[in-house]
Amino acid sequence: MLVAQTLLSLLFVWFQSPSGYQMVEVNKLGFLTKVITDSLAVIFTLVALPDEQILSKDKLDLKVIYYDAKKTWIIIWMIWFISGVTLSLFFGPEEFRNMLIGSIVITLVLAILMLKFANDYLHAGFHLLNVAQMTPYLLV
Repeated sequence: MLVAQTLLSLLFVWFQSPSGYQMVEVNKLGFLTKVITDSLAVIFTLVALPDEQILSKDKLDLKVIYYDAKKTWIIIWMIWFISGVTLSLFFGPEEFRNMLIGSIVITLVLAILMLKFANDYLHAGFHLLNVAQMTPYLLV
């Protein structure tokens, strides 16, 4: 699920970039924030990848790799998510504001639960929710 969410996140950034930059082109601070937000996608992807020391071991345990990188990954993802949604709240159309605020609240609650508990179902649900949130934007 982590791999699917990472790939979908990169596709989301790639295909939503034109409309995102049109949204903030008149505001220099908004444009700079959009560039930084898109740069966080690269950092997010690099954090999601395992380091080379783990790959040199004889036996790979993906569950251990995932849970070791979980805290750093979720913190980077939350910074990226909140900055992107905040940018959309300030510069995007008004009809999406309630949906974005609800999305922030649900995702923050799930992220805090994900950091606190090591539950596989919670982690899978978190990734599925984020994939489900991004899919409609990619299909439009």
